Amino acid sequence: MHELTRLKYLNAMGIPAYVSRRALPGAAKTRRLVQVPRMLEPAGCDDSNAQETPLERSSESIFEGPAASPVESLPARQLEQLVGSPRANSADKSQRFSIAALVTGGYLWLEDLADRPLAKAQVELVQSMAFALGGKAASADITQFDWPIHSNSQLDLGSDAGSEALMTFLLRRLDQSGCRGVILLGQPMRERLGDTDWHVEQFFCPHSTAEMLASAGCKRAVWQVLSTLREA
Repeated sequence: MHELTRLKYLNAMGIPAYVSRRALPGAAKTRRLVQVPRMLEPAGCDDSNAQETPLERSSESIFEGPAASPVESLPARQLEQLVGSPRANSADKSQRFSIAALVTGGYLWLEDLADRPLAKAQVELVQSMAFALGGKAASADITQFDWPIHSNSQLDLGSDAGSEALMTFLLRRLDQSGCRGVILLGQPMRERLGDTDWHVEQFFCPHSTAEMLASAGCKRAVWQVLSTLREA
């Protein structure tokens, strides 16, 4: 139904039509309408002597044409009040991150992927370290947390929201797996989660699996940490 006709029908039935002043979280993009100087006349009334309203004259451009967004012509400050600031709502590139979570050998192994996919060699290295600790082969239950988890700019995509979502994800993984400890692989992972109270033992390895694969000398420093777990 044409929008003008719909509004005339609603007005004739005494039903008010409302348009949100601000974008609602999770809702479809609202189509903004210009304010009309007078109420639309009910359908069927004699409006032969009435003058055509600006809304009727420009109905094609408002409701159907590609330039149908009156919001775009508003001043930048007023537009920001209506739909929110894109800088505040969108995730900056520096706020994007991916965390690999591997459950094997009774521990939750965490590594910051730094925009790189988790390689098979990295998984095999974690399994080898778990085998060295427990003395038996074990498969790895692998999950990955990516932030932002959605592209809805109307919701909070900032770093604080990302940290809260990550902690919820990891604590749930820890609870489901029943791991007896958390092992942070690499300095970036320690900087992100070093102050977390896990309610289980936490161990920090100075190098990530990516660094160990790139330089075999890094494995010695990591084993010095892991050997304390083996002795315990």
